[in-house]
Amino acid sequence: MTRSEKRLFVLGSVVVLVLAGLALGDRDQGLPELLRRRVERERLQAEIQQLRQRRDELARQVLDLRENPRAIERRAREDLGMIRKGETVFLLPERDGPNR
Repeated sequence: MTRSEKRLFVLGSVVVLVLAGLALGDRDQGLPELLRRRVERERLQAEIQQLRQRRDELARQVLDLRENPRAIERRAREDLGMIRKGETVFLLPERDGPNR
């Protein structure tokens, strides 16, 4: 190996060691932090997608309630347990199993 090749090898080794030190450095820097942030970003992106779906679902419900009077009545009956004047509600006990 010539003298210039040795110098190049030493310089390359120093560069690799410096980069490795930066990549594997303390917790606030380097590769471990990069990986942690990548996992956190993926988790947040999934949460954003779920929230968008929930927003779209709620927007459809709002539109239905604005345009469909039966939707209002259905929500009042199912969610709030409301009944009309003069109606009688019969509550039947749930069965214990499929054969009863």
